[in-house]
Amino acid sequence: MFICAACGKVTRGKRRHAITCGAACRVRLHRHPELREHLASDSRLTGLSVADLLERRAFKAAYPDLAERIGANEINIEAARLEAFKRSLHDLYQRLKRRAPAA
Repeated sequence: MFICAACGKVTRGKRRHAITCGAACRVRLHRHPELREHLASDSRLTGLSVADLLERRAFKAAYPDLAERIGANEINIEAARLEAFKRSLHDLYQRLKRRAPAA
């Protein structure tokens, strides 16, 4: 899960270090070097890779409580990923359960 560097939407990538959600955003990022430089600057300030920075921003947007716990060093990013995955599965199960016809 990460925030696309070009359009800003929270998305899931196929690659661990993806920073854009698709080809159009990859082209947009290439055509707007100011976006890349802003990310590179934030990356240098935080000491995180651009991909890790975008992942943490996505946690802040989607799971503010997990972002706070990461920031307070209560949990690491691996534990936060697992918790986010569990929540996603639970939400999916609840949606499917509501859609299932009554027996």
